[in-house]
This record gives sequence, C-alpha cells and structure tokens, in this order.
Amino acid sequence: MAQVWKFDVAPIDGPQTLKAPGLGRAVFFAMQGGKPRVWMKIKPDYPEVERRIQVVGTGHDLPEHWRYVGSLQDGPYVLHLFQEGM
Repeated sequence: MAQVWKFDVAPIDGPQTLKAPGLGRAVFFAMQGGKPRVWMKIKPDYPEVERRIQVVGTGHDLPEHWRYVGSLQDGPYVLHLFQEGM
C-alpha cells in the first residue's frame, strides 16, 4: 500500500537527494511552518530508493528532462520544483 510522506527541501539551486522506502513521485510542493517542503508518494514495504529533486529560482536555468512538480512563493521569491526521471 502506498502512502504520502513529507520531506524538507533546501531552498537552493542544485540537485538534492531524498531517500525513503519505495520513493516515487513528488505530488505537492508548498511552504509549511516557514520552510519549503515536498510531499512524495512512497511504499513503506519496499526497499529504500533515492530520488533527485531540484529547486530552481525564477530566471535560473532549468534542469533538462526533469518533471515539473510545482511552484511556491517565499517572500519576494518564487521557487519551482523539478524531479528527475519521473
């Protein structure tokens, strides 16, 4: 059975690696408690998997061939989240 888990996201340009059992697609990207977070589908009975995500600021270069997840506003900035290979 699948679940959705929440992960902290660093608000920086550049790839970040997340790890969880059966880690799959990012489903939501938003601010919570003043921090950027991503909610991702996982399968708790599966082996641990690594997935790469990347936060990109408006006007910055986008990672090629990565899936767009969503955008959020953080004060004067808008951040966009992409996931590799999904």
